[in-house]
Amino acid sequence: MKKDGDSELSVANMIWIAIALLHVENKEKDVFQVKQIFQKAKDLGLSHAVDETLMMHISLHCVANAKAQPNTHRKLFRIASGWYRLYRPGDPYDPSREKGRTAPLAEEIPQEYSYLIEWYNNEYSKKQSSFVQESKDLSHAVFAKIENAKTLTLPDDICNFLQVDDGDYLAFIMKAKGEVLLKKARMKLEI
Repeated sequence: MKKDGDSELSVANMIWIAIALLHVENKEKDVFQVKQIFQKAKDLGLSHAVDETLMMHISLHCVANAKAQPNTHRKLFRIASGWYRLYRPGDPYDPSREKGRTAPLAEEIPQEYSYLIEWYNNEYSKKQSSFVQESKDLSHAVFAKIENAKTLTLPDDICNFLQVDDGDYLAFIMKAKGEVLLKKARMKLEI
């Protein structure tokens, strides 16, 4: 186990601890935004890494389903742009990360966080690992009220997830069984 006075914790292992803690502390959620992971990592105070280094590890260096550049970690899994969860055995990953580690070794992290490795191996990794199943598990209800003239204000979480802002267009795609998909759309004006 890593003890006080040992060399500094690697950024990749700190990011893994941060998102593992988010999972443990927020059992109702399975996916987290970059800013949530970043803030948790900063709050831990386990590294003196600069913000840019933290962001690169969250959005690239630790992401299993991204090409290795150069790190081969498989610690995070990108669900959608800006949304991540811990990697699970069975998740698809970029072939360049074949030998990448999915969790830190117990001796690489502070002893106070060693229970997270046990949790990861005995609970988290045992959950359904199919990405198709995972995308179904992401479903949760978010409500918005239709106001005068059928105006709808989208909640911030939905806008962030879809990466939309004022002036952007949304496509409502009607599917079988009463489902409606909501996607960001690109409109082209033809003259």
